[in-house]
Amino acid sequence: MLFLPKNFKQLRILIILAFILSVFLFTTKRPTQVYSDTASHIVISEVQVSGGVADDEFVELYNPTGSSVDLTGWRLTRKTSGGTQSNLIASISGSISSHSYFLLAHPDYDGSVIEDQVYSATTSAIAANNTVLLYNDAGLTLVDKVGMGSASDSETSPTSNPSANGSIERKASSSSTTESMGSGGSEEFSGNGEDTDYNTLDFLVRASSDTQNSSSATESPPSPTSTPTPTLEPLPTETPTPTPTLEPTPTLEPTPTETPTPTPTLEPSPTETPTPTLEPTATITPSESPSPTATPTLTPTPTPQGRVIGQFIFPNRKTICTLSYRKVKFFWFFLGVPEIDCFEV
Repeated sequence: MLFLPKNFKQLRILIILAFILSVFLFTTKRPTQVYSDTASHIVISEVQVSGGVADDEFVELYNPTGSSVDLTGWRLTRKTSGGTQSNLIASISGSISSHSYFLLAHPDYDGSVIEDQVYSATTSAIAANNTVLLYNDAGLTLVDKVGMGSASDSETSPTSNPSANGSIERKASSSSTTESMGSGGSEEFSGNGEDTDYNTLDFLVRASSDTQNSSSATESPPSPTSTPTPTLEPLPTETPTPTPTLEPTPTLEPTPTETPTPTPTLEPSPTETPTPTLEPTATITPSESPSPTATPTLTPTPTPQGRVIGQFIFPNRKTICTLSYRKVKFFWFFLGVPEIDCFEV
């Protein structure tokens, strides 16, 4: 009869619990680093639609990239809320240096910062609820666009309409405010490179415009900073320690199954054993009902609990081993714990 120590069941439960814990720790996702989304192309950085006169307007461009960009042949247009598009400048000329600005303005613009190029279509002007679009060719390849108010075309959602002599200005980072980008603010000289393709999130409204041109000082985007604390990173390095010790332990479970596997070769032995010859002894008592002859069939009465995994034939006795599973409740679910029982028949 195969003997297993009673504490082996407890050992298997501990192994299962430790394995579940290690899987949970390894599958826990590491905190990801989140950075501000800095544009990788020329962007529309600031727009004014009115001032002292109705057409006192400008469109400011900013280069957040690390190299100069030739603007020759680029096009600036505006689109009404109804979808009608018209040119402001059919073909831009000049270049914009890295982290620098380029100012495009209506002939009626009266700001103190000199424009780099005047609108070519003097009859066109930007109005409230319009969209401003920038192309790097003759109106085919869109580089950037900004919708305002109830504009029908925008990046995800339009930003607000600016007031007279005020403007909408692209943020330096996702956390930028009018105070941080204003005079003396922490992002006063951090550029205007925030671009998540969501006009509502990328722009803020300024009560007074802050115009810049190609002669203005360069402004570099802020260095990206990560939000998660570095104290979380050592956790994954500690979790692998239980796994090398726990993974070999499941090899204990196959050991009971390997010992009975040769036993199937012993199954033909029942044909050789004289136990079937016990049935002729029933012919000695034929006078009574043959029911007593059924009593020798009590040998299979100890119905095996579970699946028979082996039979052992010894002189004058026979041993059968079975494998079954006992339910063990673990928190909110049940685990099947294997048990091996052996008995004589």
